[in-house]
Amino acid sequence: MECVKIEHSNGIEIRTIRDINGNFSRLYREKGKLLPRLILEGYYIEQMKAFRSLDKDLRNILSWVKILNDLNDRNGFRENLYPGMDNEDAVISKALYFAILTLYGRCFTGAQSRKFTFDKKHVPEKYRELHEELMYSRHNFAAHKGDFDVEDCQIALVVNINKHQLRPTFFSELQQPYIAHSLLGTEDGNAVVNLCDALRNIATEKYSDICDKISEGFVRKTPLAFWKHANGKTVNIDSYFKK
Repeated sequence: MECVKIEHSNGIEIRTIRDINGNFSRLYREKGKLLPRLILEGYYIEQMKAFRSLDKDLRNILSWVKILNDLNDRNGFRENLYPGMDNEDAVISKALYFAILTLYGRCFTGAQSRKFTFDKKHVPEKYRELHEELMYSRHNFAAHKGDFDVEDCQIALVVNINKHQLRPTFFSELQQPYIAHSLLGTEDGNAVVNLCDALRNIATEKYSDICDKISEGFVRKTPLAFWKHANGKTVNIDSYFKK
């Protein structure tokens, strides 16, 4: 057993423990006292998991957008839309671009294991056009609205005519975008960052609301004797709430 991380939140020390098989667990202490830890299950818990998963996806996007902007500052991708393949930064930029589109789209598409996904109604009005662009790009893997055309691939036939003989050669002329201008910051800030922050605020607020609901409907209504022997238990809280 090895302690690989120590954090603090609201006066509680959180220790992340890794066993010899690489599995992780957590211990919670306050002023040296080990606190009971329960695993909760139920309808509201599945929603809470979804809110935290969405928040993590959006935080990943924010990190990747920052890296993309750093790469753009170094290479000028805004002006050089199709850099050479020998440019490693361009390859990284392209990978991040596709990753951002995929992860953003996942926040708005249903998944069997995720009990909540964002809908267009959750997008602030001023970011609706940007949202539509990101979703369009996610489905087509290319930006639009003047930044890039849809992925362009043409097959060219080049014919060498020599002494009445034809020697045909085929070439594929493929162009794919490395980055969308909408992901880059401007003097007014970065719209994608602002959009993700707004969606994170929604997920955080909904998560907090359920925390309050569980605190009132389960924690405060459960006898103190239960908590003295609660450590390590798994509890389904559905029976405490009316559907």
